[in-house]
Amino acid sequence: PSRCYRILFNWLVASTNKVEKEVQLLQRRCTQYGLHLETIPQTAISRSLFLNPFRSPTFYVVKDVEKAQRLDAILLGRKFLDDGIHMTNTTEMLECIPNRTEFSFLRDRRGRLRPVAGRQYVHRPSLSLFVRLIRDEKGSAILVGIYNRKLVKNQNSAVEDARIELTGLIKEIESTVMCTKVP
Repeated sequence: PSRCYRILFNWLVASTNKVEKEVQLLQRRCTQYGLHLETIPQTAISRSLFLNPFRSPTFYVVKDVEKAQRLDAILLGRKFLDDGIHMTNTTEMLECIPNRTEFSFLRDRRGRLRPVAGRQYVHRPSLSLFVRLIRDEKGSAILVGIYNRKLVKNQNSAVEDARIELTGLIKEIESTVMCTKVP
C-alpha cells in the first residue's frame, strides 16, 4: 500500500446491531475495492497523547537541526507510510521530557503553549506502530511512538514486532543522528 485513508464514525445514539451491520457493510465494500480496514487507537488521532494514563507513548528527542531534517527520509525508508498531519498538545508532552526548556513552541496571548502540527507515520506492513514527528521553532524534533493496542491486543507476536520495529528505528536514527532517549 502507498496511501492511508482514515474513516471516522461519530455515533450519537445507535444500537449495537446497527453499528455492527454498518461496520460489516463497510468491510465488504472495502474488500470489493481491494482496501484493508483496520481499527486504530484513539491516541493515534487525538491531540492528547495521554488518553490512557497506563499506556503512555515513547518519546525520543533529536536536538541537532540538520539531523532532525533527515528523520522523514529515515521513516519512509523503514516502510513507514505518511498518515497525515496531526495536532498535538505540547504542554503535557513536554512534562515527560527532561530539559524541556530547550524547546521553543508557540504560545498564545496568555503565555500558554499552543498545540503544534506534526507529521505522523504508520508502519506499513503491520499497522502496529504510529510515529508522530513533532518539530519546534528551532528545528529540533521529538519522535513520539504510539503502539496500536487495538490491533495487537491479542497478538503477542504483533506487540513484539512493533517493539522490534521501534527499537530498529531508534538504532538507525542513533547511528545517523545524535538523539536522546527519554526514560
